[in-house]
Amino acid sequence: MDSSSKKTEKPLDVNLFVKNCEDYCKVVESLDEMSSIEVLQDLKIALLPVYVKTHRLVRPKTKYEHDAEKHVTERQYNKIRKILITILGTRDNYNEIFNPEKPNSKKSTQASLSEDLTDIYQDLKDFVQWYTQGTLEATNDALIELIDTFGKYWGMKLANAVRYIHAVQYIKPSVYGGFDEVDEVVADEEEDIDDDDLKALIPEGE
Repeated sequence: MDSSSKKTEKPLDVNLFVKNCEDYCKVVESLDEMSSIEVLQDLKIALLPVYVKTHRLVRPKTKYEHDAEKHVTERQYNKIRKILITILGTRDNYNEIFNPEKPNSKKSTQASLSEDLTDIYQDLKDFVQWYTQGTLEATNDALIELIDTFGKYWGMKLANAVRYIHAVQYIKPSVYGGFDEVDEVVADEEEDIDDDDLKALIPEGE
């Protein structure tokens, strides 16, 4: 993109970006209401605008050194991941072709789609909670934190997750049990995502 194109590009509406992050979180928080086919489809649709718009965010220059508050607890993280593992079944594990830590390695790295998706959820949920509830200085630092972790960590996971879901949907559906198979989620009562612990993450009225 040349300099003239950058000048004509409209600034990204951060509030719209926050809405995209919320949309992804809502899909994850509704996992027990969908089949695995619906989960993969809705997650992919929710992830794509998040990636594109994070790339367009302008990183604030000033950091006020606020400690990034973590809203997603370890218990909530583990519960969401367990539900994803149950939903994905044999689709959960995949080979990550490119390892950023070893770019010249010829060996693939085993990855977990449930871990990738839950890690992305954790970062986006913490950002949304901090951004919408904090002071001006806190929201500024929340944006910095998200942009930095996107570049170093969850942006790669998002790209890998979308790529893998695309393969399940279009390239090898018969191998992955892809989108030809409609299987309903059968959740154990103890692993029901709609409990008091997870409800704490969902604003009232939704």
